Amino acid sequence: MQEDEIDRQDRTQPAENGQGKVAVFLDRDGVLVEERRLHGDYLTRPDQLRLLPGAAGAVRRLNDAGFPVIVVTNQAGVARGILTERELDAIHDRMQEMLRDTAGARVSRIYYCPYHPEGLVAPYVRHSDSRKPGAGMLMDAAADLGLDLTRSYVVGDQECDVLAAQKAKCRAVVISSPPYGIHWASWPQAKPDFVASDLDSAVSWILAEALEAGKQPGRFSPAGSNLMRRVFDLICASAGLVLLSPLLPVIALAIKLEDGGPVIYSQRRMGKNFRTFRLYKFRTMISGADRSGPLTAPCDARITRVGRWLRKYKLDELPQLLNVIKGDMQLVGARPEIARYVEMFRSQYEQILRDRPGITDPASLKFRHEEDAFRPGSVEQQYVSEILPRKLELSLEYSRRRSFFGDLGIICHTLLKIPSKSDDSKGNRDASAYRV
Repeated sequence: MQEDEIDRQDRTQPAENGQGKVAVFLDRDGVLVEERRLHGDYLTRPDQLRLLPGAAGAVRRLNDAGFPVIVVTNQAGVARGILTERELDAIHDRMQEMLRDTAGARVSRIYYCPYHPEGLVAPYVRHSDSRKPGAGMLMDAAADLGLDLTRSYVVGDQECDVLAAQKAKCRAVVISSPPYGIHWASWPQAKPDFVASDLDSAVSWILAEALEAGKQPGRFSPAGSNLMRRVFDLICASAGLVLLSPLLPVIALAIKLEDGGPVIYSQRRMGKNFRTFRLYKFRTMISGADRSGPLTAPCDARITRVGRWLRKYKLDELPQLLNVIKGDMQLVGARPEIARYVEMFRSQYEQILRDRPGITDPASLKFRHEEDAFRPGSVEQQYVSEILPRKLELSLEYSRRRSFFGDLGIICHTLLKIPSKSDDSKGNRDASAYRV
């Protein structure tokens, strides 16, 4: 969408009434797509377009949260005769297709400025307030879409992106990637509100900051979604405990009669925002088994007869419904880990632990019989180098795409995955996180 040079005297100040929508503006090159000028080239054809890793998923997270996502990009190549507006439109059409095909993501509107005072193509050789660091594109988007710029965000990788955000009184996020963003600390006037390593981490900050500030993106509120999940979790966990109340004392009695040890096993795990909590399970191993290691090996001799049966049918996890009611956990979310493993992968857990851990998630379903995935040798080494990184990939992907109805599907899938006798004959089983 070309930005016409129109009278902006009535738009020189962003809306201050707080009634407009909260939007997220994205620069294109170096934020959404690969910066081809790193290779001394210029993006002129759709087949040259490459989305940056994780960009489509990040846009989808903004879509799911209800934020209008708007691209604002300087395209002086038109003024310099490198490409035409029609060719630029074809590139943007292809970008929309790739976002949709990769993650079901979409951009609400694309604004670009084809003007440059040192251009070669006469109609485009001029100064323009649309060209960043001018705020013209942001002002026009606010007028077209009813946005409140004072509560909106601009994500870019250059000084001009931050300056445009400051002129429009938006919050500014800079991507600290080469060739431009790495120099953000030396910019004399451009002062970003947040520095991110990539678009995904920028979106995580925006969602957390918007939620804390109570900003309503429009049709959907992250706070409303979290409240709906919490109410759902409380109802389901409470109902589950009531329905299972005849079974729970039977399990407790069986554990007690086998060896006289405690019925409940508890362990400190890492929860939301790196706060530890005590996780509850029915004890399935001999008393004191955790002193010989936190992981379960194939045919682990520490597992009791009753414990083996409880693990087979996932009944040892039932006390975690109490963790859900207490607010330590939720029904669907990444499985909680012990502090030692969290510190090994702290950068991944900084995103995962923005939310409460859960009883089940896609990684739990994939690694449903984790102990069977270990080969002879060091169990912990295999877990840290192979299994846990894969589980974290699945959990991160889930956190980017999660939705309420998606969670319902995971719960149903989990219930259907409770093993039957036929599981005993399976030679190769997907590996769930079992701990001592």
